[in-house]
Amino acid sequence: MGLEKSKDKFGVTFANAYTRINQVRTSQGLDSDGTTKIINAEIIVQIYPDQTARNNGDPSMETQRLNTTMDKNSTDNFYSQSYTYLKTLPEWTGATDITGDE
Repeated sequence: MGLEKSKDKFGVTFANAYTRINQVRTSQGLDSDGTTKIINAEIIVQIYPDQTARNNGDPSMETQRLNTTMDKNSTDNFYSQSYTYLKTLPEWTGATDITGDE
């Protein structure tokens, strides 16, 4: 899975920029009250000029590390939750889901 959305980078507009989650690192912690266990996540995202560049093994043009918490009661896996989270951020609002790239 991945996300596709136009991105401006290096003074160029990449109309079909492709975002792929490379890794989701998790750790247990406590909420701000110190009473409830939560799952913290670091999402490592790579952005390519397009999906073909990623599939060809070209280097990404950007890597981001984002932090959030996971819903431990969700039936969605952590990668699915991470893509859902990305789409709540301004950079990926309106992004198109790209499937079949596992």
